[in-house]
Amino acid sequence: MAIERKFVVEGERRMLIKEYLKKETEKAGFGGIEIQRTPMGTLISLITERPGLIIGRGGKNIKKLTDDLAEKFDMENPQIEIEEVGNKAPLNGQIMAYKV
Repeated sequence: MAIERKFVVEGERRMLIKEYLKKETEKAGFGGIEIQRTPMGTLISLITERPGLIIGRGGKNIKKLTDDLAEKFDMENPQIEIEEVGNKAPLNGQIMAYKV
């Protein structure tokens, strides 16, 4: 496979992951993601307004998201990190668009 094709496939995969996470975490104030490949697996930093809704009671919701990512997108050891937007929520376009 040509190197250009690998970049296109990886970009498409990132877009599908972003759309899936946006749909699943919309009520928690989805603000974006950052995906990093590490030697231990894939680290996904999820920016959100209300992290408690994503984590859930006892981590049930975040465990479900992690399992879904591993299954649907064929990821090896996905790790989700939640970042709270805090006072900068009005500066995040995706959060403000959802509120309107």
